[in-house]
Amino acid sequence: MLFNSNISWWDENSRRPAPHEGIDLRAYRNISGETISLGPDTKIPVFFTGKVVKITDDFLGRTIFVKHADVYKRKDLALYTIYGHTRPLSVIEEGVSLAEGEVIAHIAATRGSKQKVSPHLHVTAALMPDNIPSHSLNWSTVNHHNQTISLLDPLTLINNSL
Repeated sequence: MLFNSNISWWDENSRRPAPHEGIDLRAYRNISGETISLGPDTKIPVFFTGKVVKITDDFLGRTIFVKHADVYKRKDLALYTIYGHTRPLSVIEEGVSLAEGEVIAHIAATRGSKQKVSPHLHVTAALMPDNIPSHSLNWSTVNHHNQTISLLDPLTLINNSL
């Protein structure tokens, strides 16, 4: 599902109550053109150098909030990337510093889950106040953002056009 989409990819007849705040990555095409689904063994690298500021539960696994203060910081705002539906590695905890590309988690398994969705990685990118308290970071804060939080299309980060 793309940024700002209102249609659910797992149920074409279902519309989201609000635009999608990130992107969902569930498959890719290899060099031979085959579509390969992501699964529980898929490693998740962090986009940029940063620090884990919060890990919280979500409906398929855990969500990791990473602050990238050295990558983008203007007018008291910092870049945050948020990785949803993950299984964090045992060494990944709040306060851990990360190097760009470092593996932080695997995609959470959905087999046996009550959810009808296949394994996927959700990525949100946002400019948030540099001093936002980590205890206030959660999906409600992100989904009900106000003028202090600006959601970004994560594809702009992937394409290095921030």
